[in-house]
Amino acid sequence: MQSNSSIFDGILQNNWWDRSWSAGVKWSAGSFGVSGGMALCANLYSGGALSVGHAKGFFQGANILQFRIKTDQGTPNVAINIGSGQQGCQPQQLTALSSAADQQGWSLYSLNLGQFGTPAATFSGCGGLQAWDLEWVEFKDLAYAQQTICLDLIKLV
Repeated sequence: MQSNSSIFDGILQNNWWDRSWSAGVKWSAGSFGVSGGMALCANLYSGGALSVGHAKGFFQGANILQFRIKTDQGTPNVAINIGSGQQGCQPQQLTALSSAADQQGWSLYSLNLGQFGTPAATFSGCGGLQAWDLEWVEFKDLAYAQQTICLDLIKLV
């Protein structure tokens, strides 16, 4: 894993890139993020996703995907997933998860990467993919209607 595991902190970090589809993404939506910096917001259209990609290897050594998502208007109906190419792991529905903390309308989620594969304390793979193979993180619309999501401080730890 990179020494700085940040994916988004005011801007995309560490050579991550946008791979979203059916989404209008605002990478600098406004200075209302948890840290007081820029937040990332996306209008997700039916079945669309806010998704970011990176070259293979960034997930190596990581155990947790951590992010803050704006929940003051309710919990967005999205599934979080990781994967490589067209192959995803086991998606996690946000509404079924518990937040670790809430602060000023933002909820902190810390997802053990093992949740995306065989339930384990560490990621032991999914569908033949190992941690080294993983290339993306996505937040996919499950509402099948337009919804807006805002995220901040996305990182692997």
